[in-house]
Amino acid sequence: MSRLPDGKVPQLDSKGVRYWLKQRVYQIPLQDFSTKHCRKLALDQKMAMDDMCQKRTEKALGVGKKVLLIDKSL
Repeated sequence: MSRLPDGKVPQLDSKGVRYWLKQRVYQIPLQDFSTKHCRKLALDQKMAMDDMCQKRTEKALGVGKKVLLIDKSL
């Protein structure tokens, strides 16, 4: 984060948060988050996707792992 310009650091109530959200829309389409953005799903597909979205939100949203990278070229 220290290498990002000030306007792109995602801190609470900043321009960086708005930039981050805008980038997320490009990286992860809205259709991956909600069935309301999908037009032609059958009822069984809609129910399966709603179930998957709920499980993802409960178990994986915001989960991350940081790892120290070591430069082996030194």
